[in-house]
Amino acid sequence: MGLHPEHQYGYYWNTSTKGPIYPIVRQSMSLNRFEQLDRYFHLSTPSPPDNPHGPFNETERLSNHFQEVSQSIWRSSTNIAIDESMERFMGRTKAKTKAPNKPISEGFKMWCAADEGFFLDWLFHDGQKGHGPLGIQRNWTDSKGYKINPTQALVLELVTRLPNEGKGTHIWLDNLFTNAPLLEELYLRGIGASGTVRTNATGLDKRLNTLKEDQVISKWSDLLGTLNPAYNNLFASIAAAIFTGPRQTDR
Repeated sequence: MGLHPEHQYGYYWNTSTKGPIYPIVRQSMSLNRFEQLDRYFHLSTPSPPDNPHGPFNETERLSNHFQEVSQSIWRSSTNIAIDESMERFMGRTKAKTKAPNKPISEGFKMWCAADEGFFLDWLFHDGQKGHGPLGIQRNWTDSKGYKINPTQALVLELVTRLPNEGKGTHIWLDNLFTNAPLLEELYLRGIGASGTVRTNATGLDKRLNTLKEDQVISKWSDLLGTLNPAYNNLFASIAAAIFTGPRQTDR
């Protein structure tokens, strides 16, 4: 094949007298066997010992390019959603994630920042125990100097990689992320945030837990007096860090 290149590799198994015939190739290996090896056998440079994250290393350059292009061609609105996404994969790799109760129960997991379904930025997730979100470049800490755990840190990483470090945007979260230290840190950075909240979230006043468990519906103004003073104006049945500034919706 190297000595006599063809436009299509199937020509090396040609049996017609109208074209070149390569008996040595046909006798050595069948076309089906060659296609199987070409599909499943792959050689690449091993991952460095200090960054052993398997398949994600192979796509890092392409992924970074896609993210740069995505942010250059899309003028995002004020509202940005941050959530997980799963790409189905049933093959063999330690890096994939299994989530039996999700619509896609097995595959490669990513954490994404999106606007109306358009992905602006993302981080890969290594499903191996002790790994988790990849690509978090900073040791994120809150205003008191305490280290922010990786789940909340990935939110800060994604939103601050947006244009203008995310200032002036309002992000929407689910209850996996929402807690008082994260919302306070976003607020201090000029980033608004809203999200559903779990009853055991850090900084949530116990009296609000009672309201949620009793399914009491209250207006925001009625809840202000029940909040923990350390995180005043941060939590309700839906937690929100409120900001002021112009809203962008045009494209």
